Amino acid sequence: MNILLGLAPFIAFFVLARSIGATAGLWAAAAIAAALLVRARLRGQTEVKVLEAGAAVLFVGLAVIASFLRPDWSVFAVRVFVDLGLVAITLGSILIGRPFTLQYAREQVPQERWTHPLFLAANRRISAVWAFAFVVETACSALIAWVPGVPAALPLVANVLALLGAVIFTAEYPRRLRARSAIVNQ
Repeated sequence: MNILLGLAPFIAFFVLARSIGATAGLWAAAAIAAALLVRARLRGQTEVKVLEAGAAVLFVGLAVIASFLRPDWSVFAVRVFVDLGLVAITLGSILIGRPFTLQYAREQVPQERWTHPLFLAANRRISAVWAFAFVVETACSALIAWVPGVPAALPLVANVLALLGAVIFTAEYPRRLRARSAIVNQ
């Protein structure tokens, strides 16, 4: 799943921030995001992926802010802003008519299907499911950061379930569409 590679800077931040600190985690995520952009360029990709470019801008911006303006940010407060950035990237991609999953899906689908209405609609729906999962993740991070007494396990479980649901939906929904299309075309 190439989408998970696109999410690598976010995953790295969430894993590293608690052990090396929020600011260092942001810089590490920025470096990974930049490495993804360089990798794409070295592979000859002409189109920059929305998720990867958005991650680079988000993490560099937040790293600069955390380094120079807000060194007192807690890990969970920074997570809220990272999550909000991820929501903005995913929802923004849908609103401009280029759902972020479309670029990953095109790597696995023949070019003649790229403009098919069902392919485009499926990617809008898949991107929307990811956006919803990221909204849940943002809410969970906000609860942990700013609501005292919330058991940390509760938002963590909700977050994992939302992300797992997005992963499963991303894998299963295209299969269901292909199966339904095969039945209709018989």
